[in-house]
Amino acid sequence: MTKFYVSPMTPSLHSPRIAKINPLLELGFDNQMGQTWVVDLVAEESVIFSRYSATTRNEIRRIEKLGQVREAQGSEDLKIYYQLHTETCRRTGISPHSFSYFEGIFQKVIPAGNCRILFFVEGGEVVAAQNTCYFKNHAFYWTGASRD
Repeated sequence: MTKFYVSPMTPSLHSPRIAKINPLLELGFDNQMGQTWVVDLVAEESVIFSRYSATTRNEIRRIEKLGQVREAQGSEDLKIYYQLHTETCRRTGISPHSFSYFEGIFQKVIPAGNCRILFFVEGGEVVAAQNTCYFKNHAFYWTGASRD
């Protein structure tokens, strides 16, 4: 069975006048569309933070007290990220991406300024990572990984 995907970041889906439905439904395809929450990053950080739910704000504060966040870069961080990725895939039962997939991200996409990978460090050890991609003036969650 052939699968087609429409990215939630497709520019035509961002007009406030456009119905948020999968346009492939009209062609007889099954709906597999996910949802993306788009945040206007032009606002001040405090304003963006205030728009999160109370639960999310509390989680962010709790995490800030537990450890530190640092930006990933370089080949050593690539190895750390991939180890987290494969551990996450084993735990969740999904197939991992190849090492070269993330190598391309670290060697091309990060240096081009099109994504940032943040590591959460607890007790001197990286325990989680989150990858945000930037595309056509939008930022979105790309990949994430964590220890058990």
